[in-house]
Amino acid sequence: MTQTPREAQFLIDQIEQELMDWSRNFNVVHQENNAQFQRADNVVADFREVVALVSSQIDDATDHLNRVREKSQAMCELAADTQDQANRAHQHAAKVYQRSVNAAAEWRDALQRAVQLVNRCQAAKLQAASEVSSAQTRAQQAANDLAHAQNAYNSCMNSWTTNSKGERQRPNCSSDASRVTNARHHLDSARRHLNQCEFELQQAIDQLNAAFIKQQSCENGVAKTEEALVYAQQARDRASQASNSASEARQWADEAWQQAESGVRLAQDMQSQHNIASQQTALAEEDVADALQDHAAFARALEEYQRRQWQAREELGDAFEALRQINSKEGL
Repeated sequence: MTQTPREAQFLIDQIEQELMDWSRNFNVVHQENNAQFQRADNVVADFREVVALVSSQIDDATDHLNRVREKSQAMCELAADTQDQANRAHQHAAKVYQRSVNAAAEWRDALQRAVQLVNRCQAAKLQAASEVSSAQTRAQQAANDLAHAQNAYNSCMNSWTTNSKGERQRPNCSSDASRVTNARHHLDSARRHLNQCEFELQQAIDQLNAAFIKQQSCENGVAKTEEALVYAQQARDRASQASNSASEARQWADEAWQQAESGVRLAQDMQSQHNIASQQTALAEEDVADALQDHAAFARALEEYQRRQWQAREELGDAFEALRQINSKEGL
């Protein structure tokens, strides 16, 4: 089919317009591809920085958790030692309390026996005092009897009678002398008995005083042991509280160690995941680098194609100029 120069010019204009449209589309696509690859490269770079930051944070967290675990382990050991000491202190306080209870009971029993002894000594003193009073009465009576017998004997010795011859005759005073002797023996016996009663009374008084001293000592012992019992009970209660507190502290330390151990395991898991992410990041960087190389090669090919396109446009322009001259000559 034969085409006129005007039709050829029209076709050349269409081709040139299509080449210009394609060139604009090529520039737009090329810029978009460059922007996308640049964004991808930036994303990978940002992700690499994030991975590095996370890696540093994980390392810091792991170091911190390891230190916390070591401190928690030390706290567990210290809490265990403290609990053992608290338990031993509680056992010792319980033994001291029991000894105090026993001592207080013994002192109360001793006080009861001392009170009974005081009562017996008081009764013995009253009995001895009564016997002294009776002995004094008997001694006084014996002294009176001796005085009467002595007076009778003296009267007998100072009296006489006159016989038929006018001679003085003394009476027989042997019975009066015998009564004096007997009265003197009775008085001596009464005085010895009085002395014995007074001695026994003094013994009763001494025993009563000793019983009072023993009672006072037992009362002091009871007071001191009861006071010691109160202190021992307080010490036992404090030791029990300390033992409970030490047990709670050990439980808290164990829980802290378990949490630290869980944190370390979690950090290790995060480190493993981070290593996987780092490997994937490295692979992504390689993929992006390969894509950038492919894109660069494609861009160079497109640039070559665009250069040829411009060359073709110039040739079409020359052809269009030739047609224009032909048309002007032919009056078309």
